[in-house]
Amino acid sequence: MIFNRSQQPILVAKENTFYSEGVTGLGIVPYQSKWFGYICGMSNGSETIGVCQWESYPDGSAPDSIHSNPVLLGGSPGDFDELHVCDPALAKVGNAVYMYYSGLGKGLDSIGLATSQNGIDFTKKGLVLTGRAPDILFKNGSFHIFYVLDNAKGGYDVFSAVSDDGIHFKKIEQPVIAAQDGWDGFTVTTPRLIDCGEYVYCFYCGGSDSKDIPSGVGVCRSKDLISWDRYSGKVLECGSAGSPDADAVWLPTAFVHDGHVHLLYEGGCLNSRGVYLSSICHAAAPLTELAALF
Repeated sequence: MIFNRSQQPILVAKENTFYSEGVTGLGIVPYQSKWFGYICGMSNGSETIGVCQWESYPDGSAPDSIHSNPVLLGGSPGDFDELHVCDPALAKVGNAVYMYYSGLGKGLDSIGLATSQNGIDFTKKGLVLTGRAPDILFKNGSFHIFYVLDNAKGGYDVFSAVSDDGIHFKKIEQPVIAAQDGWDGFTVTTPRLIDCGEYVYCFYCGGSDSKDIPSGVGVCRSKDLISWDRYSGKVLECGSAGSPDADAVWLPTAFVHDGHVHLLYEGGCLNSRGVYLSSICHAAAPLTELAALF
């Protein structure tokens, strides 16, 4: 394990808000000289997506502001995203913000797209792929999306697809990161990408015995987004008993600042009723230590 976690989470549930029952994911993007964070909040048993802002880098500190109302809600009855919208993934293209998200309804898990010209007001563009837990990388004029689908073991594998317009994607049929023997032998899920120049790194969560309760964070890297070198161990594992991430970790969103890689991730802990309480946690590691893993 190379990442050192901060002592306290940076975002926790708050009464009478759209995240009153937990903060279940975060995507970030630099926009208008600030950092915009898109947080998935649970309230009344349903997930919506809201926005917060940092004036400078979100390097373990709480946001400077959180908008009181969600910017993305579930759809109408019968829509692919009628029950939950979650797992926000962001790309800035020109002045536009592209938000890809998991849309959950009564049918197959799906990935939707919404766009904004100011980072606050979003217009849904509809369903773009079957799957869930997307991340997006806009590189060399193309949209590269990474997401998960069920594998034969009963867990998840990570797949990818590419698009010129951000809406119509050409899928790669084989998984790019699959569950293998070892600590992530049953499931690999919630991929998150970071472009470090020569290499793109993909952080993901995985486990050996549960589909969607990951025990740690792994990492791999690629020069072409097709062939990936994979570190065999965990770079971050669940915290000690009683900590905010004691029982699960998800969505390890990464960025680089001041020579360090920072992870903003969802940590989960079970309460006395066996219900997961989610918050956004922070961990950091020197960029040189990350490169030395390979």
